[in-house]
Amino acid sequence: MDEEPTPRPDEISPRRDADQEGSEPAADQSAQAFFRRQIVKTIASSGPLPLPSVLAEYDAIVPGSAERIIGWAERQSEHRMSLERSVVDSDIRRSYLGMGAGFTIALVFGIGGCIVAALGQPTAGATIATGCIVSLVSVFVYGTRSRRQERQDRAKLMSGQEPSQADSSEVNDR
Repeated sequence: MDEEPTPRPDEISPRRDADQEGSEPAADQSAQAFFRRQIVKTIASSGPLPLPSVLAEYDAIVPGSAERIIGWAERQSEHRMSLERSVVDSDIRRSYLGMGAGFTIALVFGIGGCIVAALGQPTAGATIATGCIVSLVSVFVYGTRSRRQERQDRAKLMSGQEPSQADSSEVNDR
């Protein structure tokens, strides 16, 4: 009673089946049945919520789960928007503080340069005032460039591209 072991599905081939059963059509049907069983259905969605059909399946398994998932997505969205709002507000506040500090520094050095010039040192006074103006202009230019680079990097990320390392290292140095 030497029976040949039953082959696993991955071992089935049309030629082997034809040899065993002696008929070509049966082998062809066996191969077709094998390949039909191997079809995999893939469903993909992007975003915080699954597809409606998937939500319905969740709700069928655990009643009320679809409503809980939608509520979670709404809360997560509100949380993300509040974080973005606080980041924007703090950036605005920091910008105003930076402008106030720059104005104060310019005023102090401008008045200091005028006082030094009035005390008989016009070259030193002009150097102090000019140095202050040059440094403020360079800080302004650097800030403008880094903000522009940051916007470009964000645009690249949103379009699925990687920002260049040389460009992002310049922005991260500030």
